[in-house]
Amino acid sequence: MHRNALILALLVCLITTLPALAQPEKGSTMISGTVSFSHYSGDLYSSYTDVMLAPNVSYFLTPNVALGGELAGGLSSGNGYTTTRVLIGPSLNVYFSSASQVVPYVGGALLLESESHRYSGHTFTYSGNSIKLRAGLAWFVRPALALTPEFQINFDTREEPEGYWNGQAHTVNMHGTVVSFGMGISGLLGPHKK
Repeated sequence: MHRNALILALLVCLITTLPALAQPEKGSTMISGTVSFSHYSGDLYSSYTDVMLAPNVSYFLTPNVALGGELAGGLSSGNGYTTTRVLIGPSLNVYFSSASQVVPYVGGALLLESESHRYSGHTFTYSGNSIKLRAGLAWFVRPALALTPEFQINFDTREEPEGYWNGQAHTVNMHGTVVSFGMGISGLLGPHKK
Protein backbone atom coordinates (compact mmCIF):
# COMPACT_ATOMS: atom_id res chain seq x y z
CA MET A 1 0.00 0.00 0.00
CA HIS A 2 2.88 2.39 0.79
CA ARG A 3 4.37 1.74 -2.64
CA ASN A 4 1.11 2.76 -4.37
CA ALA A 5 0.96 5.96 -2.30
CA LEU A 6 4.57 6.79 -3.23
CA ILE A 7 3.90 6.22 -6.94
CA LEU A 8 0.77 8.40 -6.77
CA ALA A 9 2.69 11.17 -4.97
CA LEU A 10 5.45 11.10 -7.61
CA LEU A 11 2.89 11.32 -10.43
CA VAL A 12 1.15 14.27 -8.78
CA CYS A 13 4.50 16.05 -8.38
CA LEU A 14 5.37 15.51 -12.04
CA ILE A 15 1.95 16.56 -13.30
CA THR A 16 1.70 19.73 -11.22
CA THR A 17 5.08 21.14 -12.24
CA LEU A 18 3.89 23.18 -15.22
CA PRO A 19 3.37 20.62 -17.98
CA ALA A 20 4.62 21.64 -21.41
CA LEU A 21 3.76 20.66 -24.98
CA ALA A 22 6.25 18.68 -27.04
CA GLN A 23 6.03 17.07 -30.45
CA PRO A 24 8.67 14.71 -31.84
CA GLU A 25 10.33 15.64 -35.12
CA LYS A 26 11.98 13.47 -37.77
CA GLY A 27 15.24 12.20 -36.31
CA SER A 28 14.11 12.22 -32.67
CA THR A 29 14.76 9.19 -30.50
CA MET A 30 12.38 8.08 -27.76
CA ILE A 31 13.58 5.89 -24.90
CA SER A 32 10.71 4.34 -22.97
CA GLY A 33 10.07 1.95 -20.14
CA THR A 34 6.72 0.40 -19.27
CA VAL A 35 5.54 -1.64 -16.31
CA SER A 36 2.43 -3.63 -17.21
CA PHE A 37 0.06 -5.88 -15.34
CA SER A 38 -0.90 -8.80 -17.56
CA HIS A 39 -3.69 -11.39 -17.55
CA TYR A 40 -3.05 -14.66 -19.42
CA SER A 41 -5.64 -17.00 -20.98
CA GLY A 42 -6.09 -19.54 -23.80
CA ASP A 43 -4.64 -22.98 -24.59
CA LEU A 44 -1.17 -21.87 -23.53
CA TYR A 45 -1.97 -20.49 -20.12
CA SER A 46 -3.97 -21.30 -17.09
CA SER A 47 -5.62 -18.04 -16.08
CA TYR A 48 -3.13 -15.96 -14.06
CA THR A 49 -1.76 -12.43 -13.73
CA ASP A 50 1.84 -11.16 -13.58
CA VAL A 51 3.97 -8.04 -13.98
CA MET A 52 6.10 -7.36 -17.09
CA LEU A 53 8.87 -4.78 -17.64
CA ALA A 54 9.43 -3.54 -21.19
CA PRO A 55 12.12 -1.06 -22.28
CA ASN A 56 11.79 0.29 -25.83
CA VAL A 57 13.94 2.52 -28.06
CA SER A 58 12.34 4.16 -31.12
CA TYR A 59 13.58 6.42 -33.91
CA PHE A 60 11.13 8.84 -35.55
CA LEU A 61 11.12 8.32 -39.32
CA THR A 62 8.60 11.19 -39.55
CA PRO A 63 7.11 13.39 -36.80
CA ASN A 64 4.35 10.79 -36.37
CA VAL A 65 5.93 7.39 -37.12
CA ALA A 66 8.52 5.74 -34.86
CA LEU A 67 10.33 2.46 -35.64
CA GLY A 68 12.19 0.74 -32.85
CA GLY A 69 13.00 -2.31 -30.83
CA GLU A 70 11.39 -3.76 -27.73
CA LEU A 71 12.52 -6.10 -24.97
CA ALA A 72 10.03 -7.38 -22.40
CA GLY A 73 10.50 -9.62 -19.42
CA GLY A 74 8.32 -10.97 -16.65
CA LEU A 75 8.52 -13.25 -13.66
CA SER A 76 5.68 -14.94 -11.81
CA SER A 77 5.51 -17.63 -9.16
CA GLY A 78 3.05 -19.48 -6.98
CA ASN A 79 1.90 -22.97 -6.03
CA GLY A 80 5.42 -24.39 -6.35
CA TYR A 81 6.22 -23.03 -9.81
CA THR A 82 8.23 -20.12 -11.22
CA THR A 83 7.76 -18.78 -14.75
CA THR A 84 10.18 -16.48 -16.58
CA ARG A 85 9.09 -14.88 -19.86
CA VAL A 86 11.31 -12.88 -22.27
CA LEU A 87 10.22 -11.29 -25.57
CA ILE A 88 12.28 -9.28 -28.11
CA GLY A 89 11.61 -7.78 -31.54
CA PRO A 90 10.89 -4.75 -33.73
CA SER A 91 8.11 -2.27 -32.93
CA LEU A 92 6.24 0.47 -34.79
CA ASN A 93 4.18 3.29 -33.27
CA VAL A 94 2.04 5.95 -34.97
CA TYR A 95 1.47 9.18 -33.01
CA PHE A 96 -1.51 11.37 -33.85
CA SER A 97 -0.90 15.12 -34.05
CA SER A 98 -2.29 16.98 -31.10
CA ALA A 99 -2.51 20.65 -30.14
CA SER A 100 -2.34 19.66 -26.47
CA GLN A 101 0.24 18.02 -24.23
CA VAL A 102 -1.55 14.64 -24.63
CA VAL A 103 -0.67 12.77 -27.84
CA PRO A 104 -2.61 9.54 -28.60
CA TYR A 105 -0.80 6.67 -30.32
CA VAL A 106 -1.30 3.14 -31.62
CA GLY A 107 1.31 0.57 -32.47
CA GLY A 108 2.49 -2.95 -32.47
CA ALA A 109 5.44 -5.29 -32.28
CA LEU A 110 6.47 -8.67 -33.71
CA LEU A 111 8.22 -10.48 -30.88
CA LEU A 112 10.17 -13.70 -30.44
CA GLU A 113 9.37 -15.35 -27.11
CA SER A 114 11.18 -17.63 -24.71
CA GLU A 115 9.36 -18.94 -21.66
CA SER A 116 10.78 -21.11 -18.90
CA HIS A 117 8.76 -22.93 -16.20
CA ARG A 118 10.37 -24.40 -13.11
CA TYR A 119 8.21 -26.84 -11.16
CA SER A 120 9.22 -29.41 -8.55
CA GLY A 121 12.90 -29.20 -9.53
CA HIS A 122 12.24 -29.63 -13.27
CA THR A 123 12.63 -26.89 -15.88
CA PHE A 124 10.65 -26.75 -19.12
CA THR A 125 11.56 -24.18 -21.80
CA TYR A 126 9.41 -23.17 -24.78
CA SER A 127 9.87 -20.69 -27.62
CA GLY A 128 7.37 -19.07 -29.94
CA ASN A 129 6.23 -15.72 -31.26
CA SER A 130 3.89 -12.96 -30.23
CA ILE A 131 2.05 -10.19 -32.05
CA LYS A 132 1.56 -7.20 -29.73
CA LEU A 133 -0.99 -4.46 -30.44
CA ARG A 134 -1.12 -1.33 -28.28
CA ALA A 135 -2.98 1.95 -27.84
CA GLY A 136 -2.01 4.68 -25.43
CA LEU A 137 -1.44 8.31 -24.62
CA ALA A 138 1.88 10.15 -24.44
CA TRP A 139 1.20 12.83 -21.81
CA PHE A 140 4.09 15.30 -22.02
CA VAL A 141 4.66 16.66 -18.52
CA ARG A 142 7.87 18.35 -19.73
CA PRO A 143 8.98 19.19 -23.29
CA ALA A 144 10.93 15.91 -23.54
CA LEU A 145 9.30 13.77 -20.82
CA ALA A 146 6.01 11.90 -21.15
CA LEU A 147 3.91 9.59 -19.00
CA THR A 148 2.43 6.82 -21.14
CA PRO A 149 -0.60 4.86 -19.95
CA GLU A 150 -1.10 2.01 -22.43
CA PHE A 151 -3.47 -0.87 -23.19
CA GLN A 152 -1.81 -3.92 -24.80
CA ILE A 153 -2.96 -7.24 -26.19
CA ASN A 154 -0.56 -10.02 -27.24
CA PHE A 155 -1.49 -12.96 -29.43
CA ASP A 156 1.01 -15.73 -28.60
CA THR A 157 1.74 -18.91 -30.57
CA ARG A 158 4.22 -21.67 -29.85
CA GLU A 159 4.80 -25.39 -30.27
CA GLU A 160 4.81 -27.43 -27.07
CA PRO A 161 5.75 -31.08 -26.66
CA GLU A 162 2.72 -33.33 -26.71
CA GLY A 163 4.49 -36.64 -26.21
CA TYR A 164 6.66 -39.33 -27.77
CA TRP A 165 5.41 -42.02 -30.17
CA ASN A 166 7.61 -44.52 -31.97
CA GLY A 167 10.72 -42.78 -30.59
CA GLN A 168 9.83 -39.37 -32.07
CA ALA A 169 8.79 -36.21 -30.26
CA HIS A 170 5.42 -34.82 -31.32
CA THR A 171 4.40 -31.21 -30.75
CA VAL A 172 1.14 -29.35 -30.74
CA ASN A 173 0.61 -25.74 -31.84
CA MET A 174 -0.77 -23.74 -28.87
CA HIS A 175 -2.30 -20.25 -28.76
CA GLY A 176 -2.81 -17.78 -25.95
CA THR A 177 -3.87 -14.21 -25.33
CA VAL A 178 -2.27 -11.76 -22.92
CA VAL A 179 -4.21 -8.60 -22.03
CA SER A 180 -2.21 -5.90 -20.25
CA PHE A 181 -2.49 -2.40 -18.89
CA GLY A 182 0.78 -0.58 -18.48
CA MET A 183 2.15 2.71 -17.24
CA GLY A 184 5.39 4.00 -18.67
CA ILE A 185 7.68 6.95 -18.86
CA SER A 186 9.32 8.16 -22.08
CA GLY A 187 12.21 10.49 -22.75
CA LEU A 188 12.55 12.29 -26.08
CA LEU A 189 16.11 12.87 -27.32
CA GLY A 190 17.13 14.98 -30.29
CA PRO A 191 14.97 17.45 -32.17
CA HIS A 192 11.50 18.17 -30.82
CA LYS A 193 9.10 21.11 -30.88
CA LYS A 194 8.66 22.94 -27.59
